[in-house]
Amino acid sequence: DRVEELRFSPDGQILASVDWTGRLIFWNTQDWTIRYQIDGNFNSFMSFAPDGRFAIGDHAGATLVLDPATGQELLRIPGGARPVWSTDGGRIAAFGRVGPPDILDPATGALLQRFTGFDTTSAAFALSADFSRLVVIQSGEASVIDPITRDVFATLRAPQDGGMPEDIVFSSQGDVLAVIWSDQSASLHDSQTGQARHVLPGNVASVQFSPDSKQILVATTDDQTSLINVETGQAVAQALGNLYSLQAFLPDGQTFATAVGPYRGLLFFARDTAEIRGNLVNHATAFVRIASSPDGAWIVTSTGDGQLRLWATEQVI
Repeated sequence: DRVEELRFSPDGQILASVDWTGRLIFWNTQDWTIRYQIDGNFNSFMSFAPDGRFAIGDHAGATLVLDPATGQELLRIPGGARPVWSTDGGRIAAFGRVGPPDILDPATGALLQRFTGFDTTSAAFALSADFSRLVVIQSGEASVIDPITRDVFATLRAPQDGGMPEDIVFSSQGDVLAVIWSDQSASLHDSQTGQARHVLPGNVASVQFSPDSKQILVATTDDQTSLINVETGQAVAQALGNLYSLQAFLPDGQTFATAVGPYRGLLFFARDTAEIRGNLVNHATAFVRIASSPDGAWIVTSTGDGQLRLWATEQVI
């Protein structure tokens, strides 16, 4: 059964996998035995609290909070297809498939904030990692607001006539926004002023910031990925492949991966030069997922045959 999601716990002791049948498995990474599994109704999203105390997933249309050690269900909160943790672990943003998120207390499930009066048909809402800035969509326009006061920091506009915002991504520091517009153009913006800093290469499919937010990967619809300097907007290098739903950067922050369909696998590139450092190719299908252990020692891949494959990073890169 095809594995849709792979995620390590912060201490690296557990690997969570979710397959297309909705089965969640938590694996012990010391011996790769199954710690526990829950069959059915999980969608392809799972994450751990920053301190590892809780795990959350999208289960049958609800945000499910679990004890990672035992698999015990602690809370079931209605709604939220994409639950996301704040960096301090004290809040969950429960994003639906469209519309703004609800902010919840993960310990009690209490609703802390709800955002009404905004577009409930757009999926372009975004939240900074510390939950201090929220991008909301209203009447086709994207605004950056303070989630507490609802004060508007800035309005985001396409540098050219790019249409509606389709996807918005914050840098890890929250100071820069990458916006993909409906005409597949993309641009970088200052999150405090909304000013457009740079226009990114066209035909954009997805973007991903480096951990230090100094560079951004821009994947285009023709299976090419550009490495862009965020400060200058200039391309540093070009890499073959796309990002899809990959966690592209490895923990060292100096290596990134792309998925390459014709090779049925992954290519690994040096961050600063896009020089190929290694590959994991000839999987069973072109569909590949990857997770890297927090210490960077191990890489786990999955493909359409439902098998997990474990690789020593030093033997790959």
